[in-house]
Amino acid sequence: MPNPLRQRTRWLALATAAVVVLLVLAWWWPRALPVEAVTVARGDLASSVVDLGETRVREPYVITAPVAGRLRRITLDVGDPVAQDAVLAWIDPASSTPLDARTRASLEAALRQARSTRDRAGAHAQLAADEAERTARLWAQRLVSEQTHRAAQLMRREAEAERAAADAGVARIEAELAESQAGGSAAVAVLSPIEGRVLARQVESAKPVLVGEALMEVGRPDALEVVAEFLSQDAALMREGAPAWIEGWGGAAVPARVRRIAPSGRLKVSALGVEERRVDVWLDPAEPMPGAGHGFQVEARVEIARVEGVVRVPVESLVRDGEGWRAWRFESGRLDAVPVAVGLTDGRWREVRSGLAAGDVIVAAPDRQLAEGLRVSPRDVAGD
Repeated sequence: MPNPLRQRTRWLALATAAVVVLLVLAWWWPRALPVEAVTVARGDLASSVVDLGETRVREPYVITAPVAGRLRRITLDVGDPVAQDAVLAWIDPASSTPLDARTRASLEAALRQARSTRDRAGAHAQLAADEAERTARLWAQRLVSEQTHRAAQLMRREAEAERAAADAGVARIEAELAESQAGGSAAVAVLSPIEGRVLARQVESAKPVLVGEALMEVGRPDALEVVAEFLSQDAALMREGAPAWIEGWGGAAVPARVRRIAPSGRLKVSALGVEERRVDVWLDPAEPMPGAGHGFQVEARVEIARVEGVVRVPVESLVRDGEGWRAWRFESGRLDAVPVAVGLTDGRWREVRSGLAAGDVIVAAPDRQLAEGLRVSPRDVAGD
């Protein structure tokens, strides 16, 4: 007959061994890997490009010297306000070059000859006028032919033209002599065409200037535009009127619109020595930029594409899979590698055109430890 004490001891030993085996199995059994997850959702995406630009006064005016002469020192400094028609500078016209005795004698002799020619031309013109009047009276009485009448009128016009040319010759020589004898002319005032501020000064002190030489620039700093230099391949994706933002100027981002895109590009060498084709793009800020002035550096962001209500995921949730992309989706506590086709991106989100649907839960930031079928436990599951 079995001993009851021995049986209980045997069962107790078996139970203890089973518990030990279970504990060992539980210790060595692979645990679910905790990973951060995100829920796929729908939303809007807008792709944009960013490049450097600068602010400019919309309508600057370059003030130039209207006459040749000596410019007086300009008292206005950069930033000073100016009123419309205010005097910006004074220019003393250049004095005439004195004539030597030989040249003066030659001009005086030419003047006497010109006056004599004028007198002869005047007498000839008077004679032609009298003859034309007489012929006109006779033609009215049909005592001379029409051809004789027209010839007399022609002679009068020719004589008057000769007298006018002789008068011009006398006036020209008299002007040359008068200019050589003139001392100095009155100073010429350079006026401001608008109300604004001095933007720049090309001349700092008194000096001789030529006609058309730039003296300064004036404009209205409160009327600013932004001109940015984009790569030609980025500019080709833009359109006039596209939304834009002006950033990195020292204040909050300012909304803007693309006003104009240059029809031609130019070659520019970057700081790294790379040749690039750049295209100027003009932006109109929708709000004032207090504190910004002419020639300030900014960052221009221009929207080139927009989609609405598409499936999107964080860009860091996708990993490269050869030529394409893949995401790690949670399926019944395990990982499933899903190939996805992607589209537009704004740098934070990326459009998913196939492979995932709204409501799927995927790994937020995959790493190299993940593998197909791996047991995982998602945590911090977040939506849009």
